Amino acid sequence: MRNPKSQDEVFHIVQQGDLEKLREYASSADVELDHLVSRGSGDTPLHVAARIGALDVIRYLVLECGIKQSIEKANKDGKRPLHEAALYTNLQCAKFLLDYALHGRRETVEILLKVMDQLGDSLDLTDSCGTTPLFDALRAGHVDTAMTLVHTGKVNVHHKDKLGRTLVHVVAQAGQVPSLEYVVSDLCLNINCQTDDGTSPLHLAARENRLEAVSFLLHHRANPHTFDSTSLSPLDVAREWKRDAVIKLLVDHEKANEQAPGIT
Repeated sequence: MRNPKSQDEVFHIVQQGDLEKLREYASSADVELDHLVSRGSGDTPLHVAARIGALDVIRYLVLECGIKQSIEKANKDGKRPLHEAALYTNLQCAKFLLDYALHGRRETVEILLKVMDQLGDSLDLTDSCGTTPLFDALRAGHVDTAMTLVHTGKVNVHHKDKLGRTLVHVVAQAGQVPSLEYVVSDLCLNINCQTDDGTSPLHLAARENRLEAVSFLLHHRANPHTFDSTSLSPLDVAREWKRDAVIKLLVDHEKANEQAPGIT
């Protein structure tokens, strides 16, 4: 086999999850994989392997090559490998996306967690938007990955991103009902939390036309009468964005409450 002659070819090997070629390259070339960084994206090989869920490559890089610095390395989007392992889709790095279902991602996260635990690092690693791996996992609907992160005891479930959004905000905005169930029922987070500008999870779900999320929030006693800094309620937002199904749901909920006083 022809050995790769450029850094781009190395990343291509990792992106394809080709462990055999990667082993051959590492044994025949004078290269330190832990210091290899993509010129364009700032990715390391570990970023790419975590992003595509290449568990065997991650095992090789971490356990056999002894990679340590790359675990903490942020790319130009501010994301570390742990962010990528928690994500299903990463629009900021679309060129690396592969068209296949998420498989083995929880195991991938667990391997990274073991190494990071040895380093004693916090798992609240933020990207340029203030997003943590826990946010990424739940926004994408990966509750099992989120549970793995939470069970380490090294994540702050009350973290807010740079827009002041909590976990409840981001999963409501994404319309991820299983994630909503987890953060509300298991993590017991405030369903009526508001950002500095008064935006509630119900505001975001209504704006994004997340009908099932709106229904879930209302069923779990989200307050439809909260107002943001522009004095808009979730119903006002739904009307502004012409979310007809959400409008009907909110109006019907209001009518039901009027017929049954004391229920919110």
